[in-house]
Amino acid sequence: IEENQDRLNEKSIKIFKESVGIKRSKIMGDKFLLQLAISNVISNAVKYTEMNGQIWIKYEYTDSFLELSVCDNGIGVDTDDLEKIFENYFRAKNIKTEYHEGAGVGLSLVREIVVQHRGEISASSPSPIGNKERPGTCFKIILPYSFEEIDKQRKEPSPVKGGV
Repeated sequence: IEENQDRLNEKSIKIFKESVGIKRSKIMGDKFLLQLAISNVISNAVKYTEMNGQIWIKYEYTDSFLELSVCDNGIGVDTDDLEKIFENYFRAKNIKTEYHEGAGVGLSLVREIVVQHRGEISASSPSPIGNKERPGTCFKIILPYSFEEIDKQRKEPSPVKGGV
């Protein structure tokens, strides 16, 4: 959030944070890469949310996982494009490139980082805080606190299709 504060102020976007459950131990993993992934998702929410929009960030602590949701009421993603947004160099059809710069690699990098940390990422649109004019998008990242339970089920992280 701090990294995007200037753009949040420029666009008068309101951030709402919610925490559910009891905060557990720290996530095991590469701090820099996890910060990069989460920062990218928040940055996209800011980028694709119009003036006076809203972003909702929810931390849900379970016994084994941290579930992080970043939802906005921005331009949203067409249903046909949702399956492709984590692919390298993909940009949704509804993005006006003259207003929103990017190469389409950010979300594929985020997915790679999350998967290598034995987590999951998904996207949905419209978002729970969206409306007809501003459907928005919601990203959910699920990260385990520890690899021990997951390692009992599989020994290596799943390879990402196409890699980064």
